[in-house]
Amino acid sequence: MCYLLANVNVMVTLEQINAFFDLLAKGTLLSKKKDNLSLGDLADIQLGDKVRDIVTGFQGVADCKMEFLNGCVRWQVQPQGLFEGKVKEAHVFDQQQLALVEPEAVLPNIVRSGGDRLTPKQRYPK
Repeated sequence: MCYLLANVNVMVTLEQINAFFDLLAKGTLLSKKKDNLSLGDLADIQLGDKVRDIVTGFQGVADCKMEFLNGCVRWQVQPQGLFEGKVKEAHVFDQQQLALVEPEAVLPNIVRSGGDRLTPKQRYPK
């Protein structure tokens, strides 16, 4: 039997839900950084960290961070390795749904490519 969680684009089994609540009961999913405990408060996730989705168990490297005007923070997670000689597909998760597995698993090589570009108005003056 599978359940569809509200606002989460994933199907989970009863066993996965029970495993989630077991981790919650052990206190491994709670953060004490704020006055009150919050589930998945992972402001410490950085690009290149290995993370795991606490609902599905999907694991990989955080390679893209998206911040929205409404305060929602989502991370693209790229699994490591190949499947049948092809790169595995990345998936996007809400920050509250991720747990840090290994910090700095892959150090990003940040190189500023390109340079300052002229705006279209500057390139094509009337």
